[in-house]
Amino acid sequence: MKSTQITRSSKLFKTAINAIENKKGENIVSLDLKNIPDCFTNFFIICSATSNVQIKAIADEIKILISTELKEKPYCYHGKNNENWIILDYVTLVIHIMHPEQRSFYKLEELWRDSNLKKH
Repeated sequence: MKSTQITRSSKLFKTAINAIENKKGENIVSLDLKNIPDCFTNFFIICSATSNVQIKAIADEIKILISTELKEKPYCYHGKNNENWIILDYVTLVIHIMHPEQRSFYKLEELWRDSNLKKH
């Protein structure tokens, strides 16, 4: 259940984007899911990284910056042992960090095509 709606100008959203950019995440997009009925979150942020090391570095940077600046920890963290795709769930914001091959295969942007997509 979503507790509070966020926007692309919210501190949580901006901090996540900054962390991804700090570690050179590629092809960054956000999907605004607020107008999709019964959706479990407000936003997805999706980015690509070219190696397992970079995927983990991006995830670590996101966790560190959000923890330091906002005193928040992810509600859920998936993919620690399989670093082809890491998901950080902050309830109102879910961040997907993926190898380009995984991203191409799962096509999250197409799966959620009713969302408002923005490239960053």
